[in-house]
Amino acid sequence: MRVVYASDDNYYRYIYISIRTLLESNGSNPDLKITYIEQDVTEEHKALLEELGRSFNKKVEIIQFDMPEAFQNLPACNQSKTTFAKFLFASLFPDDDVVLFIDPDTLVLQDIAPIFDIGTDDYMFAGVIENLPAYQRTAVGMAKEDDYINGGVVLCNLKKWRECDFEKKVLDYMLEGHHNRNYDQGIINELCRGQLAILPPKFSALAEVFDFKDRNKLIRRYGFARYYTQEEIDEAVQNPVIVHFTHFLYGKPLNAGCQHPYTQMFLDYLHSSPLDPTLEADYRDGKMKMRKWFLDHTPFCVYLAVEALLDSRRRIMIATGRAK
Repeated sequence: MRVVYASDDNYYRYIYISIRTLLESNGSNPDLKITYIEQDVTEEHKALLEELGRSFNKKVEIIQFDMPEAFQNLPACNQSKTTFAKFLFASLFPDDDVVLFIDPDTLVLQDIAPIFDIGTDDYMFAGVIENLPAYQRTAVGMAKEDDYINGGVVLCNLKKWRECDFEKKVLDYMLEGHHNRNYDQGIINELCRGQLAILPPKFSALAEVFDFKDRNKLIRRYGFARYYTQEEIDEAVQNPVIVHFTHFLYGKPLNAGCQHPYTQMFLDYLHSSPLDPTLEADYRDGKMKMRKWFLDHTPFCVYLAVEALLDSRRRIMIATGRAK
């Protein structure tokens, strides 16, 4: 039951707190293995992680990220290219058939063993449905009915990867100069279309789920042809296994002004750790704050109208190649 994280030093505090919650909720499982793929992380920070593991009688394996040539021209996601390291897992972990990748900006609150119970015959990745507007899915040639998963918490089927030499397929794709606006997540969904398994939303409770809460609102906002049941949404909101601090309109818990409902839990972990407790500036601009105000203070149809206007502009920018 190998869990893998990856980041540079900018995201280290998220890494530390997520691994701490993973150890608290799963450390008694003898099968748990934790690997951290790092880039430019200080020796002090690496030592803190190793000490954290020892305090739970676990080893946190640390691997330095050796960036392949194919990664050199990729756009950096959150100023780091380590998120693309997941595509090297078949080589990095030759003795594992499945590996769970978890983004740094998460809290692991419950047993993750059920994620590993998914069969390994028919999928390349398993993840939760990403709350992505329909125009962004169609922009990469996807049909409205196609499943599109979030790349932040994904079960990677290395057994199937090896059967089709997926690692080479991805590296060739990168070397050909493809630019996917959704980074590693876009590559997963484009290259593995039809080979994606859907996890219940509680295994990676995204920010939009906490804010919308209602299945019909999520379907109306994102134009889904199929989506989770209301019962699954309720379970994700009320009893999440993994909380994933995706951007949406809340902000991030290390940024001042974050409104995510699990911000205080994150900050409690921050202040009870050996980490620097200083918060960063609120990155949300006026437009993002305006959207949040409309969502919180106007009828949902008004909020949808605002997003529709903004989506029209975004759609034009994608069509003219101006969107990043």
